[in-house]
Amino acid sequence: MEEVQKVVFTTSRSPSPRSRTLLNALTLTLPSLKLTRGKKSMKEILSFAEREKALIVKIIEKSGNPRGFEILPKGEFLLFDGFSVVKGIKKLLQKNKVSKVVASEKEPLTEKAKKLKQFFLSLPASEGNFTTRVEIFQKGDREVLSLNVKGVECVNFYFRLNK
Repeated sequence: MEEVQKVVFTTSRSPSPRSRTLLNALTLTLPSLKLTRGKKSMKEILSFAEREKALIVKIIEKSGNPRGFEILPKGEFLLFDGFSVVKGIKKLLQKNKVSKVVASEKEPLTEKAKKLKQFFLSLPASEGNFTTRVEIFQKGDREVLSLNVKGVECVNFYFRLNK
C-alpha cells in the first residue's frame, strides 16, 4: 500500500451503542473520517482503502464493549481495557476539525498504551483548527491515555497496571 493520506474508523456491521459512541468521539477528536459499515463486505472496505489511500481502523468488541482497534489490511491489533467519552464533545468542537495530534513528554508504562500513543501520533495531519494532545496519567491501579482538545479530556483509554 502506498503512503497513507487519511485514516478511516469503522465498526462491525451491527455495532453496539458503546462502539458507535467511541467511533463518533474518535472522528471528532482525531484527524480522521468515519465509514458506516452497513452491508459493506470487508473486501469492499479494503478496496475503498486502496482507492482512497486510507488506513482502515476497525473498532473491535468483546461482549458488546469496545476493546481495541484492528488496523487493516495489516491485521495489527491495538488493545485497551476500557474507555470513557466526555459528554458534549460535539458542542465543544462544533463544526471545527482536528488537524493533528501531539503528545505530552510523559511516556506510558504499559506496552498497550505505548502502542496506542504511537499510533495516534502517527496519524497524518489534515485541515482543521484544533490540535489533539495525548496525555498520560495514573488513576488508581490503571494507566490512562487521554485525548485532550482545547484543554478538555474528550476520550480516555484505560490500561491495567501489572503489579
